[in-house]
Amino acid sequence: MIAMVQRNIIHIIDIDVMRRAQLARLVFAAGHHAEIYETVEELLAHSPTDGIVMAFDDAAGNFIAGLIGVIMRSGRWLPVIALAEHPSTNRVVRAIKAGAFDYIALPKEIGPLNRTLEHVAQEAELQRVQRMRSIDARRRLERLSLRERQVVHWLVEGSSNKEIARSLEISPRTVEIHRAKLMGKLGVHSASEVVRLSLDAAMFDAALDQAIDSQPSNKPCLARHEQGRTDVRNLQFSHDAPAVHIDRTHAEAQFMRNDLA
Repeated sequence: MIAMVQRNIIHIIDIDVMRRAQLARLVFAAGHHAEIYETVEELLAHSPTDGIVMAFDDAAGNFIAGLIGVIMRSGRWLPVIALAEHPSTNRVVRAIKAGAFDYIALPKEIGPLNRTLEHVAQEAELQRVQRMRSIDARRRLERLSLRERQVVHWLVEGSSNKEIARSLEISPRTVEIHRAKLMGKLGVHSASEVVRLSLDAAMFDAALDQAIDSQPSNKPCLARHEQGRTDVRNLQFSHDAPAVHIDRTHAEAQFMRNDLA
């Protein structure tokens, strides 16, 4: 008899078809819903807004940090659990530093899987609001022009309009115009709101930098384990991208359900 558990959406990323199928069967058997992806690109095309990602790490231990960075730069936030047949200490440390919630051996039984998912779901709920607020703040700040960002920088430093004008070598009236425009773009009404938004965005930047720094300096962010690469620094937000139906993913998921029936 399986104890009642909170049903989660589990996004499984793994290039190995058999291993992906094995984990999906276990997830369904444990009372959850599984979505299956071969690559990070497929996950992002599906545009999930909730759930937990379970991703199999690559042999070099670089994939998880890259995955987290790519998800963040896409304008989403999803908790990530890293998987490996035999997790090594250095791979675990690298993934946790990058922002992974856990790093476990490929689960074989329902009990350990549900305990991990329950723990991660609880921790994720505590972080979700702040993480999404920081992503939204960064997205809004990216709407600004270079000059408007410079004005924001000096506002956060506590500078007056006259001080900003001297620093940027423009007139105080021009500063006022920039302030009015940037507040409209940001959807705020006071300098204090601009400061709070900037602080929230700084939290996003720090988390992204941590994910990037967790990778070897000569390794770009991996979107496909060894089949293709995406540099997280060049990615732009794509939160409004339409969801794409992935026939293979849903066909595999249906196959798992039928296999369990």
